[in-house]
Amino acid sequence: GRYGAVTLVDDCHATGFVGPQGRGTAAAAGVRVDILTGTFGKALGGALGGYIAGPQPVIDLLRQRARPYLFSNALPPAVVGAALAAFDAAGEASPRAACAWVRGLQVNQAPGVAAIQVMTIHKSKGLGFDVVMLPELPDHTQIPDAGKFKVARGRDWLLQVPGKWAYTRHPEMAGAFERWQESQLYETLCLLYVALTRAKRGLYLYLPEEPKSRKEGELFRTPANLVRQSTGLEFPESDPNWTDSVRDAEVPESNPLPVLGEAKAQRPRSSPSAQKASGISGSGSGRRIGSEVHALFEAIEWLAVGEIPRQPFSAAGKIVEDALKLPVIHQVFEDCGAQLYREQAIELILDGKWMSGVVDRLHVSAEGIEVFDFKTDVVGSAAELLSRYRGQMEAYQKAVAKVFVVDVTTVSCKLVSTHLGATVEIGEAPLQGELGL
Repeated sequence: GRYGAVTLVDDCHATGFVGPQGRGTAAAAGVRVDILTGTFGKALGGALGGYIAGPQPVIDLLRQRARPYLFSNALPPAVVGAALAAFDAAGEASPRAACAWVRGLQVNQAPGVAAIQVMTIHKSKGLGFDVVMLPELPDHTQIPDAGKFKVARGRDWLLQVPGKWAYTRHPEMAGAFERWQESQLYETLCLLYVALTRAKRGLYLYLPEEPKSRKEGELFRTPANLVRQSTGLEFPESDPNWTDSVRDAEVPESNPLPVLGEAKAQRPRSSPSAQKASGISGSGSGRRIGSEVHALFEAIEWLAVGEIPRQPFSAAGKIVEDALKLPVIHQVFEDCGAQLYREQAIELILDGKWMSGVVDRLHVSAEGIEVFDFKTDVVGSAAELLSRYRGQMEAYQKAVAKVFVVDVTTVSCKLVSTHLGATVEIGEAPLQGELGL
């Protein structure tokens, strides 16, 4: 942004209630934020759980350092199901949006398919295993280790730590050291909690031999010694080379899989794009700019009258900005109370063929359905544009009518031409704008 600031919004009281389709404060204000927090309780009706959405580096840091997350387990399936049901009720029904919602609920460090998983304690957070083996918890350096106290922090100050003889005599520095010690102890206990609570059936700890120089009953604060002293268990000694006596597992040879014949399509395939006039081509840069224009239009949900969102400083950004200055194109993005679908994929059987396609923008209301397709073609007239894409739009019209189980006459299809500065409805005269490029 202009000032290089990061915006964080706690949207727990707005999720599912404020903004279009209950998408929260940012959507209601028509702005984007960097980090967003929400809950599955309150308006979504869940009993527990929540989420944080933001850039991947921020999420990775929170997974490793956020104290509340350190103690959390995976959400129960019932809570996830309830959250998804609330998501469906919010009206954002595109499969891509649902997948993004589900991805936001997942822990991205889930175990793989192997029977035995080798991972750090941090990676095991939120997961559970039948049997857990913890080899050699640290037992050499006490926690906290004063040698790692490098930076002292206060409410409004930050200082590189001087020698111990100095900071132990200064009240503010001594207080900072005590807070740091408490933090280190807390982090160690959190890590031990995670390590000792992952097992469902069996937990095996392998502790190094306690040094004979250590006095009996001495409070030597290492992770291994904390386990010894808190459990009061006697850990028997064993041969450190016990693995040498374990025989290698015999892996039986697998039978080769049969070679399958060539796949035979049960139905011929088609797509609305295949119905456009032949001979349409463009340069590589033209196709790239066209794709960028589509992406910029896709990012727009609804606009207030006269609102022109900021666009990137690029050829595609200039095209979109100029197009939105025209009332006839701007009206496409003004909230009409319809349910909105963007880049909506469709799959169906139509006229005996399996049709696949993607609709750029779709407005669904009680009054009817509008299909919009964005075009950046350099054409001389609306008639030329219609001659190119009439077949494609008629295919969209039939497909959408079948998907929503409505009469085809209630589905209107419009080409939004950035070059002509117009919306061209199939079967009607174009509504001409002022761009005139």
